Amino acid sequence: MEEQPTPTGDNGRDTTGRFRPGNKLAKGNPFAKRVQKIRAALLSRLTVDDAKEIADVLIRQAKSGDLAAIKELLDRAIGKAPTIVAGADGGPLQIQAVDRTVFDAEGFARQLQQLAAEQSNEARRLPGNGEE
Repeated sequence: MEEQPTPTGDNGRDTTGRFRPGNKLAKGNPFAKRVQKIRAALLSRLTVDDAKEIADVLIRQAKSGDLAAIKELLDRAIGKAPTIVAGADGGPLQIQAVDRTVFDAEGFARQLQQLAAEQSNEARRLPGNGEE
C-alpha cells in the first residue's frame, strides 16, 4: 500500500501550509525591491502636468491612426478586453477527470539527477572546457 503524502510533512511548510522561516522557496521575487525603487524614482519625478502632456501625446497618436496607441489608450481607459476561453471547436471547454495517483517524488528526483549528470557530461565535452 502506498503512503499518502501529508500536507504538513517535512516540506518546508508549517501546519497552516505557509512557508516556514528559512525555506529557500519562500524568498519571493528577487527583483521586487529593485522594481519598487525604480517605480518610486519614476513617480517622484512624474508630475500631474507631465502625465497630462503624455496623455495628450497618446491621444493625438491614437487619433492619427496609430494602432498601438489606440490599444494602449483603450486598455488604460476602459480596461483590457476579456480573454475568451473556449474549446478546440469554439464551443465550451471539455474537462475530463484525471487519475489521482500519488506523485513519485523519488523517481522524479532520480530522473533529474540523471539528466543533470548527462548535461554535465555534455558540457565537459564542449570545446574550451579543458578537453581539446
